[in-house]
Parts: sequence; C-alpha cells; structure tokens
Amino acid sequence: MQTLTLNDVHQRLLKIAVAFHQFCEKHQIPYYMLGGSMLGAIRHHGFIPWDDDMDFGIPREHYVRFVEMAGKELPHPYKVITYATSEYAMMGFAKMMDVTTRVEEEFQPRSNETLGVNIDVFPLDHCHGNCGFWSSNFRTRALFKLQKLLFVEAKNRPFPKKILAKTAQMLIPINRTRIPRHQDHQLTTRADGEQDKYAFYANYFGAWGLKEVVDKKIFGSPTLYPFETIELYGAEFSDAYLRYLYGDYMQMPPEDQRHLHQTQAFALD
Repeated sequence: MQTLTLNDVHQRLLKIAVAFHQFCEKHQIPYYMLGGSMLGAIRHHGFIPWDDDMDFGIPREHYVRFVEMAGKELPHPYKVITYATSEYAMMGFAKMMDVTTRVEEEFQPRSNETLGVNIDVFPLDHCHGNCGFWSSNFRTRALFKLQKLLFVEAKNRPFPKKILAKTAQMLIPINRTRIPRHQDHQLTTRADGEQDKYAFYANYFGAWGLKEVVDKKIFGSPTLYPFETIELYGAEFSDAYLRYLYGDYMQMPPEDQRHLHQTQAFALD
C-alpha cells in the first residue's frame, strides 16, 4: 500500500466530489456544501489547507432518493454506505467513498471493514427552530449522541466517557441499527408532504450540534461556487450561513485548533 499525503487525499476527495455532483445533476437532486467545505469554498476557494474531508447536505426527501439510486448506479471505484450496509456509517448519514483507498480514523467500528477516502452526505431534515430542552430537535440530537456513545469506538475517548459508554452498553442492549432506523422513519415521514410546515433545515449529525438548525431562507437555492478546479453547490446566502456557524469566518483559527479527522490514508491500487 502507498501512503497518501494530504494533497493526495485532497485530489481523491475532489474526484469523489465530481462524481457526486454529476450524479446529483443527472437525477435533479439538490445539495449544499456544509460546514468546513462551504467555509473552504469562500475563504480559500477550495480546501481549508489542513482539512481532510468534505461535507454535503441533501434535503431529506431527496437524500432518500440519493441513497437508493447511488447504491445501484455509481460507477467504480465509488460506493455509498449507510448504517444499513456498513458499521462505518452507523450514525444516520451516508458516506460516499473511493474503494481503492483506505483510511484510519479516530472513530472506528468494532468490525474489520475497510473505509476508503470519503465524503459525508448528510440528510437535511425539515424542522422548527426551537432547540430548547423539551423540543423535538433536542430529542433527535440526543438520540444521535446516544447512538454514538453505544456503538462508536473512539481511540482518544477520555477514561470517564469510556466507563460511561461501557455502562450504557450493558444497560441498553439494543441492535446498532435500531436508533437510526427509528430516526429515519420519523424524519422521512415528516418530509413526506409536510416539509412546507417547517421553516428550518437541521443537520442533526453535524459537528456543531443544534447550531446546525438553520433557516431555510439562508440556504435558499443551491448556488455554484468555485472549489479548487471545479464548481460545487452551496448555500445561496453563504455569508449569512458562515457567520451563523463561525462568526468572523474570514479570521484564521489558532494553529492548535486546526484539526485533522483521519490519522492515515493509503492507496490500495
């Protein structure tokens, strides 16, 4: 196996993003760059220099179509995995990966599956803007955190959290797909003809938690932005979106806050 540099990973990610974009264009599936990918497009016109992943969001009703069709139509070497097909995608969102590569991440499943260099594809769920303790948004996010506690093995998890996780695993002996299946059912039902009742999109699985409950008006119509050598869709009102998530997003963070997600990447071919 050949070890991939960060630049090599970026080039692989770009190829996956091109295949993803073309697939979505072909099937009229709207999508948006999310989080650091949207930030990179605006601040760096491409990758954040130290970043090693890409995040995209698809409205739930179209996300369902994406997962169904991508499993049948994506060309080699690309593959979409979800909690239903892989322990590497157990959190309720999909990963589109290059099967000719392998990555080792901080969060590992207990199986011996291989995960390739990949992009994350999140469902954007229709919701209201209330994120209080008794809100449905809070409950949905709490279920995600419970799923992570029960089934994700983190190499660097602090010892108290390891004890909490082991205790929870003994007290809540459920199948790893039960929580995401329940969430899928509830959120897909909400998106089935009722989406106009809700003024917000939520990425319940995002790194920013309930801060990723964003007014749909900010997302607006998917808008093309330059990203390295290609163009990808992002929020129509990118400044409002990025200020909401990051504040002064053009300010570079301190070096000790510039984190990589994966530890190593390899080419299998």
